[in-house]
Amino acid sequence: MPLSSLNTSLEQVQALLDDLEDRIDHLSTERQNLVSIELEHMATQIRDWLKESGKPVEPHEIDQKVLARKQAEEALRESEERARSWAAELEALMDAVPAIIWITRDPEAKEMVGNRFGYEFLGMWEGANISKTAPVAELMQQPYRNFKDGVEIPHEDLPMQKAASSGVGTSNYEFDVVFDNGVTKNVLGNVIPLFDQNGKPYGAVGAFLDITERKRIENELRKSETQLQTWKEYISFWDQATNSIHWFFGPDGTFLDPILPDVSFNGKPRVVAQGWIWLEAIHPEDREALRRKWQEMIEQQSSSEAEARVWHEPSQQFRWYFHKAVPFSKDGAFLGWVGASVDIQVRKEIEQALKDREDQLVWSERRFRAMADGTPVIIWVSNTNAQNEFVNQAYLEFFGVTLEQIQSEGWQPLLHPDDAARYVQINEECYRERKPFHAQSRVRHFNGEWRWIDAYGQPRFSESGEFLGMVGSALDITEQKHAERYLEHYTKELERVNQTLKDFTSIASHDLQEPLRKVKAFGQKLDMRYSDELGEQGKDYLERMTSAAERMSDMLNDLLDYSRVTSHGERFTDVDLNQEISGVLSDLEVRLLETGGMVEIAMLPHIQGDPMQIRQLFQNLIGNALKYHRPGEPPLVTIRADRSENGETEITVQDNGIGFNPESADTLFEPFKRLHGRSEYEGTGMGLAICKKIVERHGGRIFAASLPGEGAAFTVTFPMNQ
Repeated sequence: MPLSSLNTSLEQVQALLDDLEDRIDHLSTERQNLVSIELEHMATQIRDWLKESGKPVEPHEIDQKVLARKQAEEALRESEERARSWAAELEALMDAVPAIIWITRDPEAKEMVGNRFGYEFLGMWEGANISKTAPVAELMQQPYRNFKDGVEIPHEDLPMQKAASSGVGTSNYEFDVVFDNGVTKNVLGNVIPLFDQNGKPYGAVGAFLDITERKRIENELRKSETQLQTWKEYISFWDQATNSIHWFFGPDGTFLDPILPDVSFNGKPRVVAQGWIWLEAIHPEDREALRRKWQEMIEQQSSSEAEARVWHEPSQQFRWYFHKAVPFSKDGAFLGWVGASVDIQVRKEIEQALKDREDQLVWSERRFRAMADGTPVIIWVSNTNAQNEFVNQAYLEFFGVTLEQIQSEGWQPLLHPDDAARYVQINEECYRERKPFHAQSRVRHFNGEWRWIDAYGQPRFSESGEFLGMVGSALDITEQKHAERYLEHYTKELERVNQTLKDFTSIASHDLQEPLRKVKAFGQKLDMRYSDELGEQGKDYLERMTSAAERMSDMLNDLLDYSRVTSHGERFTDVDLNQEISGVLSDLEVRLLETGGMVEIAMLPHIQGDPMQIRQLFQNLIGNALKYHRPGEPPLVTIRADRSENGETEITVQDNGIGFNPESADTLFEPFKRLHGRSEYEGTGMGLAICKKIVERHGGRIFAASLPGEGAAFTVTFPMNQ
């Protein structure tokens, strides 16, 4: 029943209530008249009593009073019959209206009754109090509660209660009635307040529709791909949808008129749209197929349905519509077809989007398979049961199996017996916890050889978050395992060599130095006690022996420093190069005074390093710059910092000394390498070797550039992070 009809019925009920109210007022007036007659009758009885007591009474007065009383009684009886008739008419009208009617004549709405449909809807006996603000005893007999948007409506906020108390009605009020047996019904209606002669609200009347079925149909329409399969579905959809057109076809199949009077077809007036001209509104690509389908329907007088694009005037475009026509007859005479055209543009767009998505998924799957088969890496895709749904060509070739074998026999038999339990345990744990998978195992190669693989898996999820399984890959790391064994062997060998170096360090620091100390000690005693007996040649031999012992001791000390660069280094910390080089210049103060040298230092950065070794590095470089100066010219040393293209810190120590041949630049940093004789410049040739060792420990490089007589530049690089 349309809501407009419900409003009309509600207005009729209210008019009858107002009329009944007036008649009740009239009846009340008649009752008052009857009371007056009763009083007169009592007066007559008093007069009779007075007559009996001897007082005179006029007889005609008594007759007139009795007659008036009879007339009043008759009028009252007729009025009561009319009131009962009016009440019966109202009750009949309320019961005839195919809607739920509720009435309350109480401002607090504690008493409320309904029509036959209302009581049947609530499952209560006729005459029961259906008010939710009724006394508790009556309230407990009501087998239902009222909800809106899933929340129970407070009793005082119900539309009937609000209208009766405030005088404010409600239109298009929709709510749910939930019964004690779990059934829920949807209700829609209007409520009108009732006012007395003074304009004060004293009650309300409401008319409601049970729209449960319509709601159900609406839900089915949203879920179903086959919309509007019956005429009832069309009508229900018409009540809700604004983009549908209902129309009639005559027996010859010509278009008669749309049901809705304000509908125009293809932007043309309805008169122009009659006949077969409606085909002009159909998309040219759909027109012929639809015409043939309609012609077949006309010839067979059968139902027909089709999907075709129709010109939509407001949007100036063709939109998809679902068209269905159903034949109808009256008294055995065929009258034509009634039909509807429903806008399904949104559905078509969704279908197209789904198709595009499906095509994209198919293309993505093909691309994935092509990429997977084109890579030498073993790849598989498994389901939630850890069964492989897809394996690439590399998988099949590596194991020498088919996908059917893997799916029927599983992949577990391919694992080495000693690794299978651990591998399966890790795999099951990752599937159970939906986390990434990583394990290594020996597996049987197609040639029967056991080879190592390194396997990784990543969980797969749908767009809704549902776990789908794993996608994984594996690499043959057999050669890597062999290399690891070789590396382990070489690591042990390196540890042995390092231990030998440490042993050598201990020997160099004690066992080798001890004989040299004795040689130097006895040489000093020989010089002190037997200098005269030795003679000039003996003294020369003694001096050479002592000098050789000193050089040997220095070489051992330098060699010991060289070996301790890596074995006795400290942890890296923040090193302020400005501070460390200032300390170096303080240590070299005497040499600077002796040579008249000068050192110019630019602002230097901080680096991460071993402070003691950094200090030793620059002490060697600055010391060499002062040592190898040109005769008669004071040495000038400059120290600057730069940043290389790859972000390294570059420190350059440049001097104006004697320089060297560029061909010797690569051999300068070899242990015990000297470019000049001992008679010209002191030293063991280990200083630059120690520098290189320190720089390499810090992850950097050291290199030199020079020309004879033009000085030298030594550059040290330090990485951004050690």
